Amino acid sequence: MPNVRTLAQLVDQDLIEPRVVGSSQVRRWVQRSLMDLELAAHAASTGDLERAMTLVYEAGFRACVALLGTAGYRLLSGEGHHRAALEAAVAIVGSEVEITISRLDDARRQRNQSLYGTGRPVGAAELRRLTKDVETLIGRLPSWGTDVGRDR
Repeated sequence: MPNVRTLAQLVDQDLIEPRVVGSSQVRRWVQRSLMDLELAAHAASTGDLERAMTLVYEAGFRACVALLGTAGYRLLSGEGHHRAALEAAVAIVGSEVEITISRLDDARRQRNQSLYGTGRPVGAAELRRLTKDVETLIGRLPSWGTDVGRDR
């Protein structure tokens, strides 16, 4: 994902704002991400890999929003906010997630094509790889027994 903006740049461009996000909200995003991964597995089992990819993307997007929340920021709604969430995840976690976020960005484009046009075929291996990436991203969030379990 080339040209990733910093958190300061995302704030300056009104894509995110500094805000304390309660751990209960972060927990809801994580729970929804996990539910989306379960729904994606079901969709894949019925042969609907395109829908499964969209669900895995949504799970990853929410994980990025949750990462923002744990870093003290809130994503603002508006044009480009999905991409901003992905960029923010790289800014927060660092270069070790660049490949994961790049794959998630590809899934974002796939989702947009699926919603607004004709999506390309999705392969089972591609879906498995993205699912594993999103599970790893979710794993970077605070554990259930510590920060996420209590409001700040």
